[in-house]
Amino acid sequence: SGRVLEINAFPGGEGLLKTHGVVLAEKVLDRLENERSGQAASPGTLIHRRPVLDLDRRVDRMYRRDGVDVAPVDVVDVFAHEAHQLSGRALVEVRPAPGSFALDDTPVVVSVPHAGVLVPERFVDRFPSDDATLVEIDLLSHLLYEQLSATQVVSRLTPYFLDMNRGRSGAEGAQVPRHLHNPPHEYYTVDDEPILLRPYDEDEVDEVLRYYDLYHDLVDLLVDAARRRHGWALLIDGHSMTSVGLGRVHDEGEPRDNVVVGTLGGTSADEAIIDAFLGALEAGFAPLDLGITVAENVPYSGGFITRKHHDPADGVHAIQVEVTMDTYMYEADTDPVRRYSLKQQRLDIVRSVLGDATRVAVAAGERTLRRGITSS
Repeated sequence: SGRVLEINAFPGGEGLLKTHGVVLAEKVLDRLENERSGQAASPGTLIHRRPVLDLDRRVDRMYRRDGVDVAPVDVVDVFAHEAHQLSGRALVEVRPAPGSFALDDTPVVVSVPHAGVLVPERFVDRFPSDDATLVEIDLLSHLLYEQLSATQVVSRLTPYFLDMNRGRSGAEGAQVPRHLHNPPHEYYTVDDEPILLRPYDEDEVDEVLRYYDLYHDLVDLLVDAARRRHGWALLIDGHSMTSVGLGRVHDEGEPRDNVVVGTLGGTSADEAIIDAFLGALEAGFAPLDLGITVAENVPYSGGFITRKHHDPADGVHAIQVEVTMDTYMYEADTDPVRRYSLKQQRLDIVRSVLGDATRVAVAAGERTLRRGITSS
């Protein structure tokens, strides 16, 4: 229209930000856009919007909220059997894309919820101390995704201490796979047994779940910031998995494809983005003659994070990626000399192909956005 409307948040609105993560000016803009169009604003109408409050400051406030970043935490590395003292920022880590200094330079946000090897020292005695617990961790999976051109949110806490890929109160129903039913602080092993040796009391549950809330609030914030700046966002939820189904999964004992892209049956992202991502993966691995196979939705179609965040109609697209551990490392059942060692050359190849696939998916997303703007 050629008209400009400027919205400023009054200073008292800072309380809403601190308490609820709400930026009042953004809410006003959303309401005005909806009223102007008579319906939910399309992603294209948001492309020229700039953050109302500096994104780094908002991230900082989230870390300080609930005292997560107030004092260092004594933790134990269950993989290396070492003790450390770390800040809350090191336990739930946010990083800009490689080579970038801004958290919203890219429309892509990567979530890595299951690679952590740390347990707060005061809770270590709640879990078995043998190495069998390592099979519950997506060991070294963060290495697969750390070079993607994407803002990163990574949990350094073990998933059996706190499973970021579960609903806060668990989930039930035939539409939700059995392995997603437990709440994040009540982990069940691959053998469908509770891992906690002694349950948490009410205060301990609150203490543990503050890290869960921080993780998901950060993902919410960064995905929304990407959507507001770029007109759309792509969330990649990065995992690894055993090369053969273990325990309570429906493919127990069966070999798995090397890379599995979870799309909730093709509904978690625009079809063009999904096709571009899958096609680039297949094209990237095919000439290498390494036998690396790519599949969609089998055995995993998408966990809680993919289910929670996908909203293609509003410009938020989500994809879950699973890579079998034997594709980039030696698994737990390998001979002790090589167990958990990286296959460095294969790791480099997988990272490169994932990077190319992400770039191709972003290009498809930009084309989809332009088509939406043109048609509207």
